[in-house]
Amino acid sequence: MPLKILVLCRELPLPLTSGEKIRCYHILKELAQRHEVSLVSLVLKEPELGYVEELSKLCQHVYTFRFNLSKKRSALSSVFSVLPWDVVAFNDRLVKSKISELLKTQKYDVIWVNFLAMSGYIDSSLLGDTKLILDQHNVDNLVWAGYARNSHNLAMKIFALLNLQKVKLYQNKIFKYFDTVVSVSEADAKYMREHNNSTIDIKCIPNGVDTDYFLPALVENKGNIIVLCASMDVDMNIDAALNFSRIFPLIKKKVIDSEFWIVGRNPPKQILNLQKQGYIKVTGSVADVRPYYEKAKVVIAPYRFGGGTKLKILEALAMNLPIVSTKIGCQGINTTGIGEIKIHDNMVDFAGAVIEVLETNEAKTTERNNGARKIVEERYGWSTILQALSTGLLRK
Repeated sequence: MPLKILVLCRELPLPLTSGEKIRCYHILKELAQRHEVSLVSLVLKEPELGYVEELSKLCQHVYTFRFNLSKKRSALSSVFSVLPWDVVAFNDRLVKSKISELLKTQKYDVIWVNFLAMSGYIDSSLLGDTKLILDQHNVDNLVWAGYARNSHNLAMKIFALLNLQKVKLYQNKIFKYFDTVVSVSEADAKYMREHNNSTIDIKCIPNGVDTDYFLPALVENKGNIIVLCASMDVDMNIDAALNFSRIFPLIKKKVIDSEFWIVGRNPPKQILNLQKQGYIKVTGSVADVRPYYEKAKVVIAPYRFGGGTKLKILEALAMNLPIVSTKIGCQGINTTGIGEIKIHDNMVDFAGAVIEVLETNEAKTTERNNGARKIVEERYGWSTILQALSTGLLRK
């Protein structure tokens, strides 16, 4: 019997320009195939309102709210609040009023909440027997701990440490209202079980990839192009790009014609300035990432912190591309049998692995990568992963 489900998103799930949007969209799509789904979403950019009609084809109702996110203003406000930054940053009176109105006038079987940020909109007194699910996407504790550990800015370190404590207190308060907390990896699930109330039901639904969209690259005789594909308005991605740019001269010295391409929306000034070196290219927003993957001789994930799993790893594997990553870059992904991922945390070794791929015969690389594509189809196709949604997760 179809269920009535309300989904809450802090960004509109379309267009598919970030890992957050991709996960939200595919889960929304899967839910809508079997159930009656309504969506409440913030809209951070005016042009995205053009995608509401497409989402309306999936959902019974789509409620959108134009929202101006100011990171600096919300950071200042959160300093004087007991709530974590993202709960403060994404707070909106009209959204809260609308959700309360829906809970008073509609009977939902399930509310699917994306991110801790959206949990603040739920009035627990209006839930009744509605099942409440929190999809974490990232483990907030690990994200803030990473900022505190790796930031070179003292103010950011202090801000991150404060938020780490606020997240812990907030989770202790609100997790008891959720029937299930969803993680994107078994490692994240294990961490949450160890650091939260043991009675919380924690389940894992990994990130996936659209294997019909990301097909093996057909470009031959590629240049020595290294690609990092990530939204450049996210701190962990900015740090990863800067981290790699520091060791890129080692690669350039060995592979003279190598280039480093940073592909992703909203690059800040510090990323744009990297282009002054002449052999680093910054694309900004692109309509389709696949042509840039196709140019790549190697895809990199030089992350030093962050939670969840990186969809760019799965996209690259689905396109038969070799990858060099840190452990954090490929965390949450079962790399067993996928020899095409070289993993190094030491950045000199990381550079050496990139050089090795660039100097490897292209035909041999393509032949070796064919097995990765098959494994990705078996483990990480969205249809395979989301079978968990129809096996008891949604029902009390």
